Amino acid sequence: MFKRLLDEKYLPYLVAMILLIPSLVWIFLDNHVWPWDQAWYGEVSVTLYYNLTHSISLWPQAMMSAFGIKAPAIAWFGQFFVPLSNLVGSVDRALLLYIVLFQFLSLIFIYKIILFLTNKNKNLALLGMIITSSAPLFIGMGHQYFVESLQLFAVVFTIFIFINIGTWNKYNSIIAFIIALSYAMLVKITSPLYIMPILALGFIYLIKNPQKESIKDYFKKRKNIILWILGILFSLAVISWYVINWNTIFQFMKLASSGEAAELYGTKDSFYNKFNLWITFFKQSFFVPILAYVVCLAMGFFAIKHIARLKNINWKENFTNMFSVSLITIVITLIFFSFQINEETRYLLPLISYVAIIICLMLNNEKAPIVFIFMGLFFCQYVFVNGVTLGLFEESQEINAWVTQMQPDKNNIKNVKYIVKKTCNRESEYKINMVGVEFPWLNANSLEYYAMQSRLKTNILCYYTSLGYAENNAENAWTRLETINPPFFIISNDKISKNLEAFNGASSQIVERIKNDPNFAQQSSSNSKNILIFKNISKEK
Repeated sequence: MFKRLLDEKYLPYLVAMILLIPSLVWIFLDNHVWPWDQAWYGEVSVTLYYNLTHSISLWPQAMMSAFGIKAPAIAWFGQFFVPLSNLVGSVDRALLLYIVLFQFLSLIFIYKIILFLTNKNKNLALLGMIITSSAPLFIGMGHQYFVESLQLFAVVFTIFIFINIGTWNKYNSIIAFIIALSYAMLVKITSPLYIMPILALGFIYLIKNPQKESIKDYFKKRKNIILWILGILFSLAVISWYVINWNTIFQFMKLASSGEAAELYGTKDSFYNKFNLWITFFKQSFFVPILAYVVCLAMGFFAIKHIARLKNINWKENFTNMFSVSLITIVITLIFFSFQINEETRYLLPLISYVAIIICLMLNNEKAPIVFIFMGLFFCQYVFVNGVTLGLFEESQEINAWVTQMQPDKNNIKNVKYIVKKTCNRESEYKINMVGVEFPWLNANSLEYYAMQSRLKTNILCYYTSLGYAENNAENAWTRLETINPPFFIISNDKISKNLEAFNGASSQIVERIKNDPNFAQQSSSNSKNILIFKNISKEK
């Protein structure tokens, strides 16, 4: 049995499962409240599942309007994992297991890609898996309900199609590329950035190399007809979502890439400074500091060896091979980000596939001991970074900020569930409650996500909103409050940290007005002294 597991057919699956065990441990021990975007993704996932199981007639419309400003793949697929919560104990765990599943698939495809590129060098294929699974950003994203892990799979799936393009039937390659691009767009609107060179070279190859089999003979096979029908239907579904939501998507893209909103997540600077900053982010996302220097030195050494063999280089082949394509894609992506204000490092995750390919191809002609040395180095990184997330080692500012320690304390989860229980009832059903502060554990998105989880049991639908997106004008916030006329107003007396001041500019003034407003009565709270819930009693007078 053990020998069978070590067979090439089963080995990558076994190794991928082992490499993801620390993430599974983190998921089952962690008690973070999902903040902002993660909570929004979770809320829409649960909403789609609720519509699917309680009001199927509304489900198609909900699918087509999901998010409205962001590609919906994470919720489209995530809804089918919500029922897993009955087995694993919470919706949070069920949805994070879905993220880890896509990481598992990415590791498998990376193994297959590198095995193909290195003429079935199993050691290098395993090294590719270890490089990927040890990257700080890969580990960090395995603990967050974000789209980047799905986007990584879109990239490795496209690479897999590209490297097999010479061995597959031309028409199969075309529909595979169409499906891959459709899936990539369904995951995130920026996905083409990470696969542009591959798609361009792939379609050039398909145009220049005619298929011997006629299209008529190809479509005589039922499986080919089914493949194309499913592929086209999937693509049409993606296109339909974009057509329906294009106006809101375009406005969001403008908001996220320029103006004051964008500056909440980054800074304006010269291209030179921004490019250097993204180089730093790149290193921190994929390597611990010492290993980054080792890899750079090794790449310099192997580059010198490569240059020494200039006469033996086939320049045409060298330009189109995966080493060059990977390097070009990384450079293009970093240049693109250097023109943006946003400095969100999780956007780099899809590039780990190219990093693994470059390192493994760099070692392709080296002896096994050198490969084993690199395996050992990256495995040490794997142990260290996972150790940080599990609280075995101290957090380090030298590695990606998404590498966070698990939170065993359940207090914040209990507080959020308590707030939902107190403010989401028949009295406030279909109404909008207001949250007066923005904390990672207490905000409108988080409360609405956990209220949606509660809806699975109570069938009560409640909404939550904030004073306004990063609203710093108290009068505007108060006008918004009066317009909404919320049944409940929720705050916390926790101290607002410096990095959250921009999101809480109007909070203190509005809280003082609420406390002195006769239309709001403070409710007794037995759960936490720091949580204050005010009930709107204006209709009772």
